[in-house]
Amino acid sequence: MRLFFVLLLVIISNHVLADEKKISSVINLYGVTFQHGTPPWITDVENPFLEVRPFRNQKGRNFVFELIPRDESFKNWKSIFAVSALKNNRPIAAKIWSDYSLQALRDACQSYSEEVLLMEKNIALIKVYCPKVVGVPMPGYEGDVGEIGVFAFLVMDNVLINHHIEWRGSAFDTSNPETWPISVEGIEKGLTELKKAKAISSAGMLGFDSE
Repeated sequence: MRLFFVLLLVIISNHVLADEKKISSVINLYGVTFQHGTPPWITDVENPFLEVRPFRNQKGRNFVFELIPRDESFKNWKSIFAVSALKNNRPIAAKIWSDYSLQALRDACQSYSEEVLLMEKNIALIKVYCPKVVGVPMPGYEGDVGEIGVFAFLVMDNVLINHHIEWRGSAFDTSNPETWPISVEGIEKGLTELKKAKAISSAGMLGFDSE
């Protein structure tokens, strides 16, 4: 969740990661090669860079890379595609990493709920519902705001990866998809892209199609 990293980051700098013809889908994360899919809103496969606004920040052991639709801002985004990573001093279970990563969201949300789609030792896939963000006075979260997100957690060696897609809009009723900031079909499309994630190192490859 971007909310989580807003709380952690102090230095923010924009960095263009793509040329005019393509967006790189490979990132070096502290010696781990991470491959990812495409933001689900992309429609121009010939020049997808025209449809995204990039953000990248690395500070010590923390790395964040985010893409939002070109016509949105990082204060008031409605869709976000992100990869974040933490270089830990040792490997940990994906369950511990996912719990740590989602805790700020759990604390900030009223009637928070989640659906665990996959949970293995080194990999996890979780869908989260945040009907209303409360008690978080920061830009983009004023008023009644809710989020839905799909999160992929991968642990390769001592590199902890959190790859996620989120949709933000007005507060909603979890039991009524018509009130959600994204359609059920939109979530499934996001999951399809999320499942393309792969982490590769000398230890091997970790991905959803290898489970």
